Amino acid sequence: MPYYDYICSNCGYKFETLQKMTDPPLKECPSCHSCSYLVKQIGKGGFIVFNGSGFYDNDYRKAGNDDY
Repeated sequence: MPYYDYICSNCGYKFETLQKMTDPPLKECPSCHSCSYLVKQIGKGGFIVFNGSGFYDNDYRKAGNDDY
């Protein structure tokens, strides 16, 4: 899920939120609570999350190989 940056056209407040690409855009500013036009932009805060086993060096080490 990407981060999206929003800018309120009413008060100029900037914020980011984590949303699915299929989620509808936000409509209310959390700062001024106005339902004015929010500008949605793709944020730069993307990162990779590794969940589960198999992503670490020690998961793939051969038995008896202690050369690090």
